[in-house]
Amino acid sequence: MGKGANAAMLAHIALPFNKPILLYDIGDGTYRFAKEQTADIIFNGFTWRGAAIGHSPVSNARDASIDETNIKLAVIANEFAAYIAAGNSPNGLNVIIDQVDADALGDPLNYIREFAGQIDGWQYLEEEGCSWLSIRGRRNHGTFGKIIPRRRYKAMCPWIFKGTECGYAGGETLCDRTPARCDALGMTDNFGGFRWVPHPSQSDGIYDPHHG
Repeated sequence: MGKGANAAMLAHIALPFNKPILLYDIGDGTYRFAKEQTADIIFNGFTWRGAAIGHSPVSNARDASIDETNIKLAVIANEFAAYIAAGNSPNGLNVIIDQVDADALGDPLNYIREFAGQIDGWQYLEEEGCSWLSIRGRRNHGTFGKIIPRRRYKAMCPWIFKGTECGYAGGETLCDRTPARCDALGMTDNFGGFRWVPHPSQSDGIYDPHHG
């Protein structure tokens, strides 16, 4: 299971009425979409817009990792489509795909990380009577050419939020333990993870953070 797959999440997954929702974060939170939702989703303090979006299968298994995924987003009025239509290239933007449980959106740790990487190619398609934006996401395993002892270094900060090592004493109540959140809270020097750990893995919770 990925980072955040706590006991509550595992219990929900086992239920016959479990309703998973796929969330897509593009550009470090600049564009957030929730797959096939008729209403916006609020999770971990952020809003995810309902959208016609999906992606090709991925695998985080150590011996059968699939390092690319194709994301298709219907070209309906949204900020991301407008960004590209204005002549901007999305290549290099970070992209994160998480699965959350609709019955536990109040739990900030209720997610499984399916994919984390960067956009590396895109095109417009006409399929099923609809215009689609096709985006290729690719994991970057070669960051700095490092070979990582996988069970020793983790990209997520291990400190307890507002604990002694964390040191944050402000009024915020949520932290997803990513470098970007630590930076936003002004606690960059106290970040306890390793920003250059490159690979997402559901088996041990290591991944390349989209904020780092």
